[in-house]
Amino acid sequence: MKISISFKNVKHSSGVDKRLSEKTNRLSKYLEGNLSVKWHCSYKEGVHFSEVYVTGPKFSFHASSRHENLYKSFDATLEKIERQVHRQKSKIKERRPSHSYAVHADPEQAWAEHDGEDHWDIAS
Repeated sequence: MKISISFKNVKHSSGVDKRLSEKTNRLSKYLEGNLSVKWHCSYKEGVHFSEVYVTGPKFSFHASSRHENLYKSFDATLEKIERQVHRQKSKIKERRPSHSYAVHADPEQAWAEHDGEDHWDIAS
């Protein structure tokens, strides 16, 4: 996972980097593959803005939020991304076929259903 963080009018510190890395690593349990995560943090007129772009081989997600507290804006942004990921994963699960068919462990029981029926008799 590649994480890049950019700041505009926000003091850069190792604590912010550590917090964003921890938050971003939470996404790895939902998404696999080669991830690229880009955070943009800014401050304007008493409000902190955070924006994140998550891209991978077959997906891309984007979320942004604003709050008076920088760390709460991170949390809100990450919650939005997690909701998007859950929604996308549930859509994928709904599209997949269920492959539900009867499986008989005993071969005698499996063929007992077909005894007496000649499905291949075309002449009659």
